[in-house]
Formats: sequence, structure tokens, C-alpha cells
Amino acid sequence: NTKTHFIKMDIHRSNGAFYFSVLNSKENNHKTIELPGGIGLNNVKRRLQLIYPGQHELIIQDADEQYSINLKLKIDH
Repeated sequence: NTKTHFIKMDIHRSNGAFYFSVLNSKENNHKTIELPGGIGLNNVKRRLQLIYPGQHELIIQDADEQYSINLKLKIDH
């Protein structure tokens, strides 16, 4: 039984916004002792609040077989 692993990235700019998304496969049987949403994600969320207050949207989805991050920044230039 062979499982395909993947990473998909998309970066583009449209209608005054910058979009960044990453989707990757994961193996649910490899557990770690790290808590979900560790220090790195907390730092990213805080920086977005400071630099792009009210001008960003961050959606993180952690499903059984894949993990995705979608970021939208309003840049208007």
C-alpha cells in the first residue's frame, strides 16, 4: 500500500490582494509531543495583527490526511 505525499503551493496577486496557500499531505500515524499551533504560528498571527490590522485573513485547517494554510493580505497598491 503506497501513499502519495505532496506539497502544493499557490502565490498570486488579484484585485488589490496578495494570496498565499500551501496544502500538504501528512501521515496521521506519526505523532509528536508538540502542541498544535506552537510558538511559530502564534508569532505569525501576532505579526499579522501588528503589520496588517484588519487587512488580513489567515485560515489554517488541520485534517487527518492533509494540512492547509490560506493567507490573504489586502495590499491595495
